[in-house]
Amino acid sequence: MKKNTILWAGAALMCMGALPVSAQTSDVNPMIVLSSQEAKLQYVDTAFVLKVKANVEYTMEAPEEEWLSVKEKNGRVYVSVAKNMTDRNRTAQLKFRENGGGLVRTYTVTQDREMAASRLPKQPNEAALEDESVFVDELLSALKPDVTQERIDQMHYDFYQILAQKMLDGEYDTNYRVASYQCYTSPQTLSERWNAPGKLYDQLAGVTGINISKGTNAVIVSGIPSGVNVELCVMAWYEGKDGGSFDGGNPQPFYYQLKNGMNVFDYSFDYDGLAYIRYYASDPSRYEPIRAHFVNAQVNGYLSPDKTNEEMYELCANARNICMDVLGSKVHSIWTAQGLRDYCKASDNVSLGYRQYMNVLDSLIAWEHRVLGFEKYNRVPDTRTMAYTNYTYYMFQGGWGVSFHHNQERRVLNCRTLMYNDDDAVWGLSHEWGHQHQMKPYFCWAGMSEITNNLNSYYNIMAMGYTRSDKINDWKPARKHFLENVEYGGKKVAGVASSARRQAYLHRSELKSEKLRAFAETMEDSIMTAVYTNPAKAISANDVSSGETLCSFIMLYNYFTYVKGLTDFAPDWYEALRQTDDPNGSQIEKQGGVDKYELIASAQNGNKNGKLAVLRRTYPNSCWVTEGYIPEGVAYSQNSVPSIMNFVRKLSRLCGYNLFPYFDRWGHLRQVAMRIGDYGNFWYVMTPEMYNEFKADMDALVESGELKAMSDAMVEEISNTKDLFELQGRTPNSATTPPAIPN
Repeated sequence: MKKNTILWAGAALMCMGALPVSAQTSDVNPMIVLSSQEAKLQYVDTAFVLKVKANVEYTMEAPEEEWLSVKEKNGRVYVSVAKNMTDRNRTAQLKFRENGGGLVRTYTVTQDREMAASRLPKQPNEAALEDESVFVDELLSALKPDVTQERIDQMHYDFYQILAQKMLDGEYDTNYRVASYQCYTSPQTLSERWNAPGKLYDQLAGVTGINISKGTNAVIVSGIPSGVNVELCVMAWYEGKDGGSFDGGNPQPFYYQLKNGMNVFDYSFDYDGLAYIRYYASDPSRYEPIRAHFVNAQVNGYLSPDKTNEEMYELCANARNICMDVLGSKVHSIWTAQGLRDYCKASDNVSLGYRQYMNVLDSLIAWEHRVLGFEKYNRVPDTRTMAYTNYTYYMFQGGWGVSFHHNQERRVLNCRTLMYNDDDAVWGLSHEWGHQHQMKPYFCWAGMSEITNNLNSYYNIMAMGYTRSDKINDWKPARKHFLENVEYGGKKVAGVASSARRQAYLHRSELKSEKLRAFAETMEDSIMTAVYTNPAKAISANDVSSGETLCSFIMLYNYFTYVKGLTDFAPDWYEALRQTDDPNGSQIEKQGGVDKYELIASAQNGNKNGKLAVLRRTYPNSCWVTEGYIPEGVAYSQNSVPSIMNFVRKLSRLCGYNLFPYFDRWGHLRQVAMRIGDYGNFWYVMTPEMYNEFKADMDALVESGELKAMSDAMVEEISNTKDLFELQGRTPNSATTPPAIPN
């Protein structure tokens, strides 16, 4: 028998003798055989035996690990593993190496992280209550001052004993693990208040900074009010797939209902997730904050303004999760920890820029809130909006918020880039957040889903100090189409077919109103006419690019806000639209009872607040009633015209001028039917009867003295309004001059 040598890397490991080997001859291949290749152990104390056979001399090497001890005797290796009290899995390897040769066999020992919660009783018992009594409160947030080692040694359950031991040894940090979480206004409530259906603010407002790994976890909660639903969401922002054309991985949420007291849950996903407390109500002022303790949890942390830039850099450098929460005052964003570490620089492009970055994102939302009238009308929410990184597409408005592909983080995390060099990124963030504020249908008509939100984008790139952008270069073609009526796609406008009108003819059976179906049938002739010969069927706002359609709104905003000095023009128009469905409609642009076109718009919008009956009773001779244009149960998707008329009516009252000629000139009031693909199929149907009645009603406001008439010259003046930066005294393509955003 050949002698074998055992080398111990740790001083605590001792050699108990030689390992036996089999007899060998020169024609036998070298062999070291282990009874298994690996051991996967639970967190508790475990001992096991490994059998070894060999026909060569070899050396066994054991790692220097305090938690692992190894002994051998008579061809068996005895391994003892200490209880794993940490929040990480741990691994060690035993190597069996042929002396003087290349043969190596490796034995891997993996022990699960501490998962003592899995051994807790299903129902509280006397032993568990006795263990809990050593802590100061029901959250187990600290030990009572008189607790001794002897008392801890007598505890019944590992869960309590491990926690108590760490606290006694001064090795348990409650930062992030123990925290309070306020109740927020539910995203659905905000959506309803803002008339922005389906557009949701932060659905993960209770950021914890806790990373959750696969296995059993515990969170203790106190203060959940009776009848209020509170849940934990563990969000795996990365699920192992990385694509670029919606072929990658989406965030994967896992939900766990929370109750007061101990909550033990099993997280079975292969990829780690970040934990969020979902505590919402329609009136959060009624509810006090709750408290939670993620016992023995893995701390990831989150970035927030109360930390220094250096502290936040360290959090990113030591993150447990692939992603990191960034919690500003108005924006909650989630980016990769590596991206934040590598790219988040201040506007000098050298200094760490975490604080300034949060202020940049918060500024973009604050500016949107300002133009939307949230500030003026006390509608600024108590919660944040959201942005997050993704692994599947460049940029989009996802179910959780604005999303940029992680390969764009070099751009969207750098303050210098955002503030000086990348209006496209500022436009993109503002555009996607604009979707969250988009009032459908009142200012998101058929074909306008990617247009009306860009008023917010325009406002924000102007506020950031940009004087050049490829997003605002459609003035020339737009003016040619609607002011000069010269060309369309390089051709004369007259004689070009409108695909939207053709679609209306082909799909006319979708319309519930008999009269509207009959009118759509006339769209078999879908040829656009010259505006000077037949404006009723000339080029419309839905027949040109989205950038051209946007021009009409930007010029109107710039003219009345900066030329006429109506500084609250936009905030007032948004608030007036938000009040459309109120019993008396909006009280912003008028006082008193509901307006006829508020009734028509609300009736078309699923008969909000029973307005269809009011319309029929109050205006029985209106064509909307006599022609049956709004059948019972009709949806806004069947016709955007009521919302357009309501919009024109409100803005006319706000500016003091009859805007009918302006919107008519810019193609918003064409007497045609159109079926428009816009994340679904939506209709625009303006019959001659609708047009004539609306024109007469607008003229009546002029005749009564409520509005001033708008001349052709004024239409031209508005239609040639300069860009905002020029109205503020800057020149095109001059240097970008962002506001002072602190770091």
